[in-house]
Amino acid sequence: MAATLSLAFAPTPAGADQYLVVYAAPPVSPGVNFVPRSKFRFLQATALNGASPVNLLAAYEAKFGSLVAGSRVFVRAKLITTEGFTSQELVTSFVITPGA
Repeated sequence: MAATLSLAFAPTPAGADQYLVVYAAPPVSPGVNFVPRSKFRFLQATALNGASPVNLLAAYEAKFGSLVAGSRVFVRAKLITTEGFTSQELVTSFVITPGA
């Protein structure tokens, strides 16, 4: 089974003057529950008015290497308008599961 890594968001699509910016941290042990802000790296941004879900796999693997089953990944995302206003950042994490 092919690996997937995508981020769904709502409302979709984002506003006409907004784009979603995504940051990620390198994989860590599944028992880790916090990653400091300094560990996050820019991953990718959507086009204006981008729709959900956003495929992050190619950008993540280019930055951090292949996904490893059992590791935890942290992702931060925020909306930015063309005027430079930003939304509150949302942070989530998940454990990579092996394919079926």
